[in-house]
Amino acid sequence: MRKYLWIAVIALIACAVYFTSCERIPKEMMDTIMPDADKVEPMEPEPTEMPPEMMPIDLVDVLIYTNRSYWITLEDAEMAAETTKGLLESNGVEVAITKDNAYVKEWMRQTTGDGNVNVIILYGVLPDSVYGAGNTQPDGSIAENWIETTDGDTLLNHADYIAFNADYDVGEIIDLTNLPSVGASAEGGLQNLMDNPSISLRDNRGGPTAKTMIVTSDGMALAPSLVDFVSYRSIVLNQLQGEWFAEKIFASDTGNDEAVCADPVIVRDGDRGRIAIIHGTFEHESLLNGEVAAEIIINYLLAPPMMATVKPPVETELEPEMVKPEPEPKAEYMYWAEWGSGKIRRANLDGSNVQDIVDTGYFPVGITIDLSGGKLYWTDKTSNNHLDPNGTNRVVRANLDGTDIEVLFSEKNTPDSQFTYFQIVLDPTEGKMYWSRAVFVPPEEGAILRANLDGSNVEKIITGLGRPVDVTVWDSGPRGLTLDLSMGKLYWGHCASGKIQRANLDGSNVEDIITGLGCIQDVEFDVNGEKIYWSDEQTGTIHRADIDGSNAEELAGGFSNPHTVVFDSFTRKIYWTSHNDGAMYRANYDGSNQEEIISGLDRPVYLALDVPSQ
Repeated sequence: MRKYLWIAVIALIACAVYFTSCERIPKEMMDTIMPDADKVEPMEPEPTEMPPEMMPIDLVDVLIYTNRSYWITLEDAEMAAETTKGLLESNGVEVAITKDNAYVKEWMRQTTGDGNVNVIILYGVLPDSVYGAGNTQPDGSIAENWIETTDGDTLLNHADYIAFNADYDVGEIIDLTNLPSVGASAEGGLQNLMDNPSISLRDNRGGPTAKTMIVTSDGMALAPSLVDFVSYRSIVLNQLQGEWFAEKIFASDTGNDEAVCADPVIVRDGDRGRIAIIHGTFEHESLLNGEVAAEIIINYLLAPPMMATVKPPVETELEPEMVKPEPEPKAEYMYWAEWGSGKIRRANLDGSNVQDIVDTGYFPVGITIDLSGGKLYWTDKTSNNHLDPNGTNRVVRANLDGTDIEVLFSEKNTPDSQFTYFQIVLDPTEGKMYWSRAVFVPPEEGAILRANLDGSNVEKIITGLGRPVDVTVWDSGPRGLTLDLSMGKLYWGHCASGKIQRANLDGSNVEDIITGLGCIQDVEFDVNGEKIYWSDEQTGTIHRADIDGSNAEELAGGFSNPHTVVFDSFTRKIYWTSHNDGAMYRANYDGSNQEEIISGLDRPVYLALDVPSQ
């Protein structure tokens, strides 16, 4: 009896040792202690590390990776990530934010080919757990396999090159001229993922070719928070090869699908995966990339009926810098001057509801609107003959309804000085107006004048702008004017000399931009598209070009003395008058969809829209 008692005690001790040490007792000892031990079911120890295929992963719809970022600080990336997550979750999308490379790897492995659309959001960095740093996995990486199934999975990247990962630490100072030494993927990451050695995101970093992305109609509809911006990492569309194509363009350098480059844009590999580029720029403070990403995911990539529009997250207050900017000012009316009738008139933008605003009693020419001040400004002449030595030229303003007319400045012709005021433009923030003074009799010369908005402090800031040879030559120097207030520049056009010039707002640094043109009646600057538009009386055409004069193109033609041309950045429309045809026209900013919206006018001259600083 005592013998069996000792055996039981020893067995208990052995069990205690077994469970505390998680080590098995050798079989020989167990046979001595418990001869029937081989009949007892052994207990398997808890595994210390679960194999990858068993790793518990929350298979969310959208995964946001914020462990690293390039061209955007981690703080900005994390702020954008939280904004995106809040908007997505408020619309029923499952989202996770992670800094764990292993989590990203397993999530991509388990969502590859699962039949669902999944999205991973990056901020210039693709984890080396799914694509080897230094392009060590040119083919067959987890990331490449993920986008090569027919699920439609999407790599969505903000800021820098997609797949621009490296094996150096965040914050480490590196030699950008020797990236391979630190294992950076650079362009090769994107090239390998797309199997395209020619693809390369633009890298203009503030240079003259940095492209302004203009929101397309799809962008307006699917990403309402998206605004025009300058991109340095846009997709160059003609570099797409194989089955890759631009599936959806939200903004481009032309504002439509007929573009050179695009951002935001979704490109797709046939019916397989996608790569999305959103806000390829290091200028992030005024850009709502987190909100735009959420809108694109909800309204396009996932887009079930219940997610038709983005709802704001419940009880979520955005930081001040993430507050949505004011919408683009929208014009309601167009105002124009009629040389023949002597009237200032206006109509709806579609040409309907034509109204007389002011019967000047003279011959109005230039016109502009100060919407914030509620004022209409114009230039006119007391004679319809530019060569009339008794004609008086005036700068006038009134309320937008034509009341309270004020003559701000006047200047009378003389037998030795015969001139006409043409276009007038405003800089309301500085309280200044500018107008052109075209002369027709030697020895006078054309000039540009400036004054306060009340007509005080008149000064000629630029002189010597064109000297007519004799009275038969209708060239007088400057006619149409436009302002680029963002860069502090004034642009104007000449007639017989056929050139467009610009200068600083104080009149300094006069330079030719485009030469060899016809008779330029008006010039318009589009700050969003970085384009110059102009009307050419001699050829009866409307044109545009880049602000350096390159890429000039004719947009419309066949008119008799087209005068003004104005740009509506809200509707992406251009408007112009045809002086001798007595008509008003409009078209898309690229000249397409041209239409006559008003006819039967009496020699319309310049035109203005009622938007600020127009």
